[in-house]
Amino acid sequence: MLEDGALLLHDATGYTLITSDGRRHEFPGTPNPGQRLLLSRIIDRNGNAIKLNYRDGVLESIIDSVQRVVRVRRHQGGRIAAFEVKNSPSQGRWIAYRTYTFDTAGDLVCATDAEGHASRFSYSEHLMTSHTYPVGLRVVYRYDAQGRCVETWGEHPGAGDPSLADDVPAFLADRTTEARGVYHCKLEYGGDGYTEVVDSRQVRRYFGNGLGKIDKVAWGVGVHTSSYDQHGNLLAYTDALGATWRWERDAQGNVVRAVDPMGATTEYRYDEAGNLAGIIDPHGVWTRYEHDARGNLLAVHDASGDVIRYAYDDRGLLVEATLPNGGVTRIHRDAHGNPTEIVEPSGAFKRIRYDYLGCVHAMTDERGYERRYVYSARREVVAVHLPDGGQYSFAYDADGRLERLTDPVGRVHELRWAGLGAVHELRKPDGSRIRYRYDREGALTLVINEKGECHRIVRNPAGWIVEEQTFDGRHVRYQMDVAGRITLIESDSRDKTEFVYDACGRIVERIYSDATKDSFAYDACGRMISASNNAVQCEFTYDDRGWMTRETQIFGGATNVVSSAYDALGKRRMKLTSLGYREAVEHDAIGQPVRLLLGGVDPIEFRWDAQGFETERVLPGGGAVQTKVDPLGRVERRRVIKQSGGPVVGPGQPEWVGPSPLKITSERAYRYSAAGDLLEEWDLSKGRVIYTYDPAGQILSKLPEQARAEVYAYDEAGNLFEQGAGAEPRTYELGGKLVRRGRSELLYDRDGRLVERRVIESDGQRRVWRYHWNARGLLSHVVTPDGQRVGFVYDPFARRVAKRTVASDGIVWLTRFVWDGDVLVHEIRESAGAIGAPVVEQRTYCFRPGTVFPLAHVDAIPDGSRSLAAEWVHYVNDRTERPSVLVRGDGEVLARLETRVWGGVEQQESALATTPLRYPGQYEDEETGLCYNRYRYYDAESGRYVSADPIGLQGGLRPFGYANNQPLLVIDPDGLDPVLSTVSGSSGSFTRGSQESPAEIGGGTNPDLHDIIRQSLPPTVNNRYPGGPDPKSCAEPRALTAYIRKWEKVNRDGKPLDPDNPEDHADIRKCLGSITSVSAQNPANGSQEAVDRAPCPNCSQLLADLHSKWGGPTPDKIQRGYPALTGKRGAKRGIGEPTNFSSPKDPSWLKDPLPKDVSYHRHEDYGRPV
Repeated sequence: MLEDGALLLHDATGYTLITSDGRRHEFPGTPNPGQRLLLSRIIDRNGNAIKLNYRDGVLESIIDSVQRVVRVRRHQGGRIAAFEVKNSPSQGRWIAYRTYTFDTAGDLVCATDAEGHASRFSYSEHLMTSHTYPVGLRVVYRYDAQGRCVETWGEHPGAGDPSLADDVPAFLADRTTEARGVYHCKLEYGGDGYTEVVDSRQVRRYFGNGLGKIDKVAWGVGVHTSSYDQHGNLLAYTDALGATWRWERDAQGNVVRAVDPMGATTEYRYDEAGNLAGIIDPHGVWTRYEHDARGNLLAVHDASGDVIRYAYDDRGLLVEATLPNGGVTRIHRDAHGNPTEIVEPSGAFKRIRYDYLGCVHAMTDERGYERRYVYSARREVVAVHLPDGGQYSFAYDADGRLERLTDPVGRVHELRWAGLGAVHELRKPDGSRIRYRYDREGALTLVINEKGECHRIVRNPAGWIVEEQTFDGRHVRYQMDVAGRITLIESDSRDKTEFVYDACGRIVERIYSDATKDSFAYDACGRMISASNNAVQCEFTYDDRGWMTRETQIFGGATNVVSSAYDALGKRRMKLTSLGYREAVEHDAIGQPVRLLLGGVDPIEFRWDAQGFETERVLPGGGAVQTKVDPLGRVERRRVIKQSGGPVVGPGQPEWVGPSPLKITSERAYRYSAAGDLLEEWDLSKGRVIYTYDPAGQILSKLPEQARAEVYAYDEAGNLFEQGAGAEPRTYELGGKLVRRGRSELLYDRDGRLVERRVIESDGQRRVWRYHWNARGLLSHVVTPDGQRVGFVYDPFARRVAKRTVASDGIVWLTRFVWDGDVLVHEIRESAGAIGAPVVEQRTYCFRPGTVFPLAHVDAIPDGSRSLAAEWVHYVNDRTERPSVLVRGDGEVLARLETRVWGGVEQQESALATTPLRYPGQYEDEETGLCYNRYRYYDAESGRYVSADPIGLQGGLRPFGYANNQPLLVIDPDGLDPVLSTVSGSSGSFTRGSQESPAEIGGGTNPDLHDIIRQSLPPTVNNRYPGGPDPKSCAEPRALTAYIRKWEKVNRDGKPLDPDNPEDHADIRKCLGSITSVSAQNPANGSQEAVDRAPCPNCSQLLADLHSKWGGPTPDKIQRGYPALTGKRGAKRGIGEPTNFSSPKDPSWLKDPLPKDVSYHRHEDYGRPV
């Protein structure tokens, strides 16, 4: 049976099968009845051909499109013993990555890899009855009389599985079958396409039809239904709540109209060759596509008239891309099609060297620094040689899973595996262990930290999380609807949050137990247009390209507007606020800011090196901030040059700093270990500082030569203790809850939130701070010992819009905040004076475009219709982008901030300027001593948060800890960082998080990636990815996986699509071609359209590879968002200019090559390494 759209031709030479993607499969000759023809060539639309050669009807060799030969070596009986390929074009030797052994019945019984690790198979009447992995895991299969698999499980014969939790059920969900090992499953087949599937949790029922499709699926109490046309194409899908998506198709089966459950319609147009020619969104906005005669995409025209153009070589490989601003990226390729040189529009280029088979052996970046990669016989990266001489080494188990990682200073991390690809233990360099346990379906149910404290996860039969018991003893309970969406969250304090969704699954209300609520509304394209709570209203306006052009914030009778305009690349070129602030930005050909006009007048000029690291920032008064980075992109030196001045030589300046040039007003130099830990810094005014670390990389001391030392220690779970003279002893309870520090006693409520701090002074007096929280879990107000009351107001995205301070004498201060996405733009302070007239002070902030790093601020006092503004104060930040020096535009120092390891700041009395900004994302309240950190408050004195991480395990194993005890290396700009990705198309919409959260796990999907996605991931280095974090932990691959599996269920009866099976290729192209949207978002506890996220560099490569291989999703389906400058589990929130992809950057992950036990950003992940 031919696939839809396929064409079978016959002439005198034989048969040719042309599939819907234009590939030609040639079968020469004319067969006799019952005879099979042999496939001789596969030719794509660009003329690239794979040739199959035979001898006496037996496959002898395969020649790929670049003339590499794959030789078929056979056993004496004719069975294939190995596929062999030469490892070099000249004088190379034939190598095989697998060898195969067959029994006398012709069944494959052993497959041995290049290092001798064997996978073994057993059979009964040619049906596989077991598959034993090299590490010993055996997967067993049982069959009925018709040869259908009726039962399967995985086990370690004669031994238990260390990944399994102690409380896994003894029986399957049918209550009669004794459960065995992992992934134990029984299948029962009925008539008329009915199949029943039983695992250790539940019974699922599938109802098929005569087309071989699934009409209905019953999971628990939820029923999903689908309908099809006569060709088996999906026409409608109704979820368990009755919401229906509909699709209209043309005669070729292409979707021409898609209607969501709320009536929003998207239309599709095609050219004569069947290529997508245009999309009309629900607002009637067109996007047009041009293709050449071979089907290659030539141009994308957006609604504004901007065009992206593509050029290809004779092989159909992309060699040039022209951006709407005229910038051209050129790709030079070798004879095998590998990109060997990539030249950016700026002229900067990087070079890549490969071996004969296409593995990257070396990469030379734009600055000329080279990284080299060493491979094992199995083509696994076993060593990475860094430009500074450091080396990372990697070892793998028999199944090819990363088992040991050694960093450049010899620290070793080890992973222990069990189950079917489950890590059950992580061993750290200091000998501590973190253990993980799972249910029989491979879902995490227990985490045991280094101290033996437990975080438990309780799941319902569908696998959705219904309760969590945290390390610090809290309980969080969840209720779901039949679609698996969270409808209620309840805590130990009985605070409840209810969730209400629209028919498309978008959150429209969050209702809290104090009768307050957050409300959200969306346009027909699914973009958020309003968000409100009982105090604040936010409204959003977009242009035809989907870029936000206006955000309105209404609070307390005041309306503030932030308007934006964008250039052809989607970079914001203009910001204008209703308070009169204007900020204009000019970008270079690759989108980096080169000139920023503060207030539309005062220029800051940026200069960058070839790799995109900032080298100089010229201030409006002629001063300059100069930065030098090392070969790995770490800040090596940062200094301020004044317009005029004399020579400066630092006192006690070490030799490694080098000579100081003239006109320096501030300078700081850094020296690192081979693993990237900061070992030493030297400051022009403060001298030398030495840093030390424990084997786990946690900071132990800061030893300045001109100030008091800071010394620390940690217990097994990483709880922080002060050491040395004057150290205040600490006491912790479960989960790292700090309950006593020196003379201070800390009390918490049942939800792990600080409610009282009692301090016994040296004179015996007791001073008490009281902390009050709202039903959403945000700090509502603080009452200080002197009776001062400090209250806070937030918008639906946890952005603080007001701080109201009532002193004991009745004087009231009100500070209002105006936001630009995730960064402050205005701070307005009002005070009711003695005569009742308010005094108003206004501060305006500027941040480096695309980051949360502050550049400058200016203070002003409104005077009638105008503002009396002081001069701009410019920020010189340390390597963590924490403000360290404030200067004038001419480079003259206004203030030096004496910073401590955990964020505390002491400012000189002689300082001429101040700032409340601390670590990125933090704003210190002088009234309380706490730092507002978006979703939580941070206490820099103790180095702890005053409430537990609201995203639980997703935030790490230390609910109250900051930055993995590495504050000089890691930052946490918002206190949490989930990234959600949504893939939409003919099979529905699927949202997945960057890591498991209760809402994501509620989907009940297998976290393993689909083979289609796995094979399109960018090449790995040490089983990780040079463009950033492991994309398997990102949102997009998981959402795409969920979409593909859903498509399989409704279009193939659940039969998996196999990218290695040519017969499945047409369906793969159909599946991915049916995707109408790929988008990513950072939610504010569930939703936040204002912070759309672009795919990270690795996911960008993944999506590009999918499009190249399978034709979809096309670039226009990748929704624009803010650059995902990622760390392990995501990126900063809503910062930067919208784009639909992220370019790969310097692989700074090499400084943190093993997944940490906490989700935080490394500084290098923000825009450019610092």
